[in-house]
Amino acid sequence: MSGYKRAVYTGSNNIKSAFDTLYEDEYCYSIWLAGEKNPCVQHPFTDHERGRKNFDEYIEALDQAGNDDLFVLKFHPAETKKGPTKYIDKNTTVISESPFRVTSLGNDIVNGVGEPNPVHGGMSYRMFEAVDLMKKMPEALQARQLEFENKILMLLEDQEPEAPEVEPMEKYIGMAIGALKEPNVMQNVIGIIKMFAPNYNPSFMPQPQQQQPAISGVSDQPTAAHVINPDRLDNALVRLAKHCKIDEDLEKLANIAEQNPAMFNMLLMNLRA
Repeated sequence: MSGYKRAVYTGSNNIKSAFDTLYEDEYCYSIWLAGEKNPCVQHPFTDHERGRKNFDEYIEALDQAGNDDLFVLKFHPAETKKGPTKYIDKNTTVISESPFRVTSLGNDIVNGVGEPNPVHGGMSYRMFEAVDLMKKMPEALQARQLEFENKILMLLEDQEPEAPEVEPMEKYIGMAIGALKEPNVMQNVIGIIKMFAPNYNPSFMPQPQQQQPAISGVSDQPTAAHVINPDRLDNALVRLAKHCKIDEDLEKLANIAEQNPAMFNMLLMNLRA
């Protein structure tokens, strides 16, 4: 038997129709699983009505089971010179044979002309594949879009610059210098500094437009024996900024000097003790 790979007839209705067309009165038939050496069904009888019924029932059983195996339908002479055919095997004379498959795989040949099998509502298998692909396309596109967005987010996260860490010392010094640049704070600080060093101009403060008046109760001139060290004063202000709100606290100190000179003098005495 030749090795068939594709079916000539597919679909139960097509197979039954072909059987009725090919089944002659002087024929009997057998059904073989492609590649096997013995038939799986045989009807070596002249009772054609019974033969058609048996064939239809077998095809319907294959159809309900969703069987997609390749079978071969063979027709044999019902009578030979030796008499009626009583048994069919590989040595029995074959008049014709046709490969068929009840459930199409999509690559079989219909009626031997090489066209796709009609399946799924009369569509060709290629058309069915195209429709099925269209149905799956939105889900596939959504998955690809999600994958693309995740990759973009990962790239952005990898390129995001990290904020430089600021040392606590630099942070407080920066805050102090920034506060001293405010006009109101600057004037109060300059007023207090002028009490101790009338001629001193801190490097981080602009020269005031006019000199602040001396604070009541405190001499506006430093003692003759004391010489102001600008670097020492700058360093002291920077160090003080780490321990207090230098702008607010110096402003409050200036308010005390103006509003309560006695308390201010007492504070100076405690500082100088």
